[in-house]
Amino acid sequence: MSERKSISLAPAVLALIRRFEGVRLRAYRDSAGVWTIGYGHTSMAGPPKVKPGMRITRREAEEILRRDVEKFARGVAREIGPQAMQRLNENQFGALVSFAFNVGLGNFRRSSVLRAVKEG
Repeated sequence: MSERKSISLAPAVLALIRRFEGVRLRAYRDSAGVWTIGYGHTSMAGPPKVKPGMRITRREAEEILRRDVEKFARGVAREIGPQAMQRLNENQFGALVSFAFNVGLGNFRRSSVLRAVKEG
């Protein structure tokens, strides 16, 4: 698998996620009732654990977003596999990472999007 594509993302990918997620510096329940903070960070994505009343700075939100997106990029690359990764350009890979960030890696794993990418 291409290391460059597995963890290195174009700045436009983070900008896209920022734009669609928006930033909230105080913990809130998302539409599914899950505690969320920053740019769509939930405890399922890893530290920090989101709790009621929690507050973070914009800088912390950026750091959390970068960690979360790197985790999703590795997960997407793993699910796609090395052969399919070679066919994707940076923008295509970034779009898949943004999609997985939004729906979760489990849903991405079961998606028709992933099936289509693997089929070429």
